[in-house]
This record gives sequence, C-alpha cells and structure tokens, in this order.
Amino acid sequence: MNPDEKRVAERVHVELPLQIGQEQSVTRDISRAGIYFLSEGFFAKGKMLKFSLSFDYTLPGEPIRLSCLGEVVRVEPHNRKFGVAAKIKDLKFIH
Repeated sequence: MNPDEKRVAERVHVELPLQIGQEQSVTRDISRAGIYFLSEGFFAKGKMLKFSLSFDYTLPGEPIRLSCLGEVVRVEPHNRKFGVAAKIKDLKFIH
C-alpha cells in the first residue's frame, strides 16, 4: 500500500454482486473498511447507503449475503456512470 494513501485496509480487486435499493451493480474492489463500485445513479458525498453483497461461491448451495450500511466518501465520473467509494460503517450476515 502506498504510504500517501488514506486507506486503512488493503483492498482486493473483486467483482461481487451488489444491491442498492432497486439498482444492481458489481463491486470493483473491496476491503474490510469499504467498497468501490460503478453506479448509473449519482450519490452525494456523505450520503448513507444501505446495500447488500452476495458471496455466491463461498459454500456449495449456501450463498452468503451481507447487509451493509456505508457512507459515500468519494464520487467520480466514469464514462456514463459514477465511480462510488463508500466506507463500511456496519455489516450483518443475512441468513
């Protein structure tokens, strides 16, 4: 990790299904502290988000889902979408 970066956790480049309200997206990267994803909708910096992540291939026949609360910390234009970085504030397993 670059010493000039503000991240508190190492990130992993992985595409996981992401559900935010009615919008379905995919993560671009994730860490224990946050996520980055592309969205067709704009989210203002500071906005609180409720979203869920799916880990479908973790256990055969038993996908794992997480319900998360996050805060938008950065938004940037990305082609015709928006790149959104969000800090994870809380998460719970969904059974």
